[in-house]
Amino acid sequence: MTPSPIWPVPQQMTLRDDALPLSQAALVVPLRASATDIAPAHLFADMVADDFGLVVPIARGAAPAGRVPIEVRIAGRPGAGRTPADLPGAEGYLLKVTAQGGQILGRDRRGAQYAAATLIQLCQRRGREIVVRGAEIRDWPYKPVRMVHLYLPGPDHLGYARRYLRDFLVRYKYNGLFIELGGGVRLRNRPEIPVAWRRFVEETFAIGDTSPIYGMNRPLGPNRRFPDSVHTHLADGHYIEPDDLRRLFDWAREYDLEPIPEVQGLTHAYYLTAAHPEIAELADAVFPDAYCPSNPESRRILFDVMAEYIDITGCRAVHIGRDEWRAGGLCPVCRERDAGELFAYDALETIQWLKERGVRAWMWGDHLLRKHTATGSTHDDGTILWDYPQTLKAAEIISAAKPDVTILNWSWALGSAEETDEVIAALGFKQIYGNFDGRHFEGWEERSAHPSILGAEVSSWCAWNDFELGMLHYPSALYAANMMWSNQWPTQTDAEEAVARQTPKLRDRMRRSWEKPRLWSEATTGQRKHVVPIRAACNAPAKGETWDLSGLVSGRHRCDGVPFEILDSVRNEGRCSVVVERSHRPTSTYPHASEPIPITARYGSLIFWQVATAQGAETPHVGDGTNFPREAGELLGWYEVLFADGLTRAVEVRYSENVSAWDAGFQLLYYAREARAGEQPDGRPLVIWGLEWTNPRPHIEIESVVLRGAGALPEVRPRGRVSDARAMLLGITAVELPKWEDYRGLALPGLSP
Repeated sequence: MTPSPIWPVPQQMTLRDDALPLSQAALVVPLRASATDIAPAHLFADMVADDFGLVVPIARGAAPAGRVPIEVRIAGRPGAGRTPADLPGAEGYLLKVTAQGGQILGRDRRGAQYAAATLIQLCQRRGREIVVRGAEIRDWPYKPVRMVHLYLPGPDHLGYARRYLRDFLVRYKYNGLFIELGGGVRLRNRPEIPVAWRRFVEETFAIGDTSPIYGMNRPLGPNRRFPDSVHTHLADGHYIEPDDLRRLFDWAREYDLEPIPEVQGLTHAYYLTAAHPEIAELADAVFPDAYCPSNPESRRILFDVMAEYIDITGCRAVHIGRDEWRAGGLCPVCRERDAGELFAYDALETIQWLKERGVRAWMWGDHLLRKHTATGSTHDDGTILWDYPQTLKAAEIISAAKPDVTILNWSWALGSAEETDEVIAALGFKQIYGNFDGRHFEGWEERSAHPSILGAEVSSWCAWNDFELGMLHYPSALYAANMMWSNQWPTQTDAEEAVARQTPKLRDRMRRSWEKPRLWSEATTGQRKHVVPIRAACNAPAKGETWDLSGLVSGRHRCDGVPFEILDSVRNEGRCSVVVERSHRPTSTYPHASEPIPITARYGSLIFWQVATAQGAETPHVGDGTNFPREAGELLGWYEVLFADGLTRAVEVRYSENVSAWDAGFQLLYYAREARAGEQPDGRPLVIWGLEWTNPRPHIEIESVVLRGAGALPEVRPRGRVSDARAMLLGITAVELPKWEDYRGLALPGLSP
């Protein structure tokens, strides 16, 4: 399959051979265009300026003399002209680009905005010119609800969050987001809530990471009771100001994204019970995860918090949570009542309170399904007591009340459509798939066609920052974007490869505004990228005791413009790679450190093309699963970079972060460039990972690189489990920083080294 240059793949697209030079173009809006009419043109102009450093002017009525017009219009608006019969419905658009000009027509503002998001993906650099590839596109969404779920950003990541809204959500045609707020905002009417939240986070961190003990990072309740996840990465464990929250919601609406706050009730209520332990369901819990639904004070405090959040955000809907109720029916009062009734009446009272204020409700649906948590269960493995209340009556009671609530069905992976989706539909509810993971969703075409299915949301359950989103959210959300928007569904392998091509570009865009400098492999021209020979350090064959790379295609290759070389083992005494033993194992076959690989030049970055010789150890959830997210991936080794002045820097090789097993195929790792480099023995793609290290000292010559094996530390790994997987180096690409002549086309004597 020829990869589509656009992701999500448009419903109907014809690509042309001609192109429109953007330096000669102008964006043309109607003469009397309002702010609404101009917004899509501003969106495209801003993205071009940020991606390519080029200013495309915006003109009213007609293009300036000498400029080629790209018309930007919204159907039905003044000056938009006649609406074509083939213009798709809500959020749809028509787009046409030729060498003579371009036209964007959106059915509505969202449609025009998504057309701009498609147009920027048609832009490419050709020499020193930025062009838009010729195309004719008719496009519209498959599903009307395409959302993500995020924790509130911390005070230091608000700027990053703003760029995420435009450079991720809008670009990949999402239209809304749930933002879990918890105790992450300074509340004027309930100031004790954020203060208690911050103290709660500090105390749980002080306990230490519990995943090495029982595989999950949360303090157990009384009698080793398993509680809800603690969500301590919300707001980075701190709280932001009310004006910050208001701005965040305003930024989302500027891009026609619907921001919906999640204000957890009943469950995941640490932020409430930390400030008010008197409402806890389990009075003897040090960290109560649920409030008592029989205590009217519980909802009074919850509604105070909700009211302030509604006032700050101006939201039209609230996600009321209520998943994973574990401490249910345990207090002396609740023990005398049916847990399903307790759940139902607590939820219905909250939904009614919102309805009286003109606010719609969303709710998790696991406690409505026998296949999930509604049947309840008790299990003790000797370390943890798992005890869930039975809530079977909840579905009947809530359904009979016919509340205005949309269900987030995150039970889709636990059973068939008949056991999950259709049960929710039979109760009378519309639904979206929650915690959606498209790569592991079976039967999407058939299941998603049910009229009750409005779409899906992709969760993160981690801090709103680049590292944690890169590990948990971006790959899954990129993959799912095409399933929700388009009816053009490639095979899973083709879709994974398409996402793998998008990932380095996304990473460059997001770090450009946050983790400067840029990803130099994306920022420089082809002539600045060089293959570094590794032959002198090669010590391993293509086929070993735990790996078989005999299907690697030797020679020079390119992965989206980045060159790399795979050595021919036949011509190199049977060796094609560098392997080092882990330092906790003896050096019977391979050493703990490789021979030095000469570099002897100054570079902005080095790309290490690598695989792991076997599957690594379990990676804890980078968000809720550990206090140390950057230590989540098992350390297999590191590249020791030696500078000419003797200083060294370590480049960590971490399993599931920037490398995977040789036979894993596409894994959509955010922190490595994935390249198809041959075939596995069973015919599946043989994928290698390009870990790009940005040099913090690009003005100093790099003398050499040595690969070293890391030891295993079971005392810090989940359940104490480690692996013997080794790092295997297959090639190195060195990337120079951009030069003056790359920008101007000429060298300046005395300025260019």
